[in-house]
Amino acid sequence: MYRIESSHEHHEFTQWNHHLEYANPPPAKSLTPNAVSWPTVPWPEKGDWITQRLVGSNDDPQRKTGLSIWFFNVHKGMDPQTVFSSLDGEALIVPQFGSLNITTMLGKMLVRHNEIVGHFQLPELGIIGTTGLANSYDFHIPKAFFEGRVEKGPNGDQIAVVNEASGWNIVSRLNTQLWCCSQPTSPFNVVSWQGTLYPYKYDLARFDTIANIRYGHADPSVFVVLTAPSFSKVPGTAVIDFACVGPRW
Repeated sequence: MYRIESSHEHHEFTQWNHHLEYANPPPAKSLTPNAVSWPTVPWPEKGDWITQRLVGSNDDPQRKTGLSIWFFNVHKGMDPQTVFSSLDGEALIVPQFGSLNITTMLGKMLVRHNEIVGHFQLPELGIIGTTGLANSYDFHIPKAFFEGRVEKGPNGDQIAVVNEASGWNIVSRLNTQLWCCSQPTSPFNVVSWQGTLYPYKYDLARFDTIANIRYGHADPSVFVVLTAPSFSKVPGTAVIDFACVGPRW
């Protein structure tokens, strides 16, 4: 990333709203070996992106293993000059209703109904071949965006300058808890970027379903859209597979 200012230019993080459940979720109270079904979970109170609710988790974010499932019920934008980041790992966002207008450090994305956004990986297709399931050409990535302006420098060249502001609040999740720090300028100051680590969105209607017409089940699953592989276990083991069971014909 090519930034106007360093990402280290911020004040110290402090605990943020730890008296509230969404900012400091309680640990699991009990474990059971019994099979359970997915319970009816009440929707969280209406809020912004920060007021998410933890409904389930596996393993430990401190060891960078496992996963967590969070519900959100967004009905308003973020507070002015406030942003959110997750230090616990990669996120896959699956809206159920409505649309999300997301601003990331690498650009903006309008995520509509039936679209997902995040940075999981495509599964290895195995015997399927080179195309099928979720095809790479159907993913949309943002172009660079920054809050600032381009001015003429002393030598006649163009330079990027961030807009002056009264300060920004950075709310980050670490080990499921929320922390906050402030910084004097906007974090959206990336004028250009390159590489393979970037956010994207994908329309699930573009998923190309593969069928097993006689018996058995292909590996990977014919319904897997994206996967998050586990690097500490046997190759081919996933932390999570995101699947889509769409219409066949």
